[in-house]
Amino acid sequence: MSFGCDPERVSELLDAVRASSRRCAATGRARRTSPRSANSIFATTRRSSKRNEFWLTNLEFALSNGLDPRDIARYPDLVRGLEADDVREAALRYLDPARRVQGVLYPDSGG
Repeated sequence: MSFGCDPERVSELLDAVRASSRRCAATGRARRTSPRSANSIFATTRRSSKRNEFWLTNLEFALSNGLDPRDIARYPDLVRGLEADDVREAALRYLDPARRVQGVLYPDSGG
């Protein structure tokens, strides 16, 4: 997981990510996602899928990780089919705080 932010907000946002990860592991969801938010995510995916970079990145990831590349095109349906238990299981497996690696890149001070 990665994101950009104001350097002064790094600590605040890292705390929010950790809290969200704990909620996923406990309840199976980070927070309630509105249909509007989900539709926005799917619209972004639809737009991205018109670029070669999208397909190259996702095909490389699928093939490197033994996943079915056809799932790339089925992404919206797969996400809609997720249950809280699926999310909880993935959070417990992949978001283990003991295995976290954290790196923070700050902008050059201009020197």
